[in-house]
Amino acid sequence: MAIEYVLGSILILLGIALIVLVLLQKGKGKNKMGAVAGGSSDTFFGKNQSTTKEKMLERITTIIAIVFVVLSIVTYLVQIGINRSSAANTNTNSEPAVVQPTDTTADTTDTAGTTDTTDTAGTTDTTEAE
Repeated sequence: MAIEYVLGSILILLGIALIVLVLLQKGKGKNKMGAVAGGSSDTFFGKNQSTTKEKMLERITTIIAIVFVVLSIVTYLVQIGINRSSAANTNTNSEPAVVQPTDTTADTTDTAGTTDTTDTAGTTDTTEAE
């Protein structure tokens, strides 16, 4: 049971890391208005440096995404194994349990000699005792 908590915690951390890494990456489209307005930051040194950072972010994102998917499948398989083993442990008796019926009628005799019998439907039958 503790392994479920460990795997779940790792999955949550990997999911948060994936979200952060995807948000840190730049889009693949070129910003055409930046070149017209003079806002292009692609210089000889700047272009190579940003490309290396982007490639590194892409590689890390790919690796974490693969680990996330594999760990999700492992967690699923572990959960199936735990459910099967617990079902096998609880079903040791081949025969179902027999439940004994209980008597729900109550007979009471008061001092006047009348007997009240209440059945399961909630009706009361009052008869004189002889």
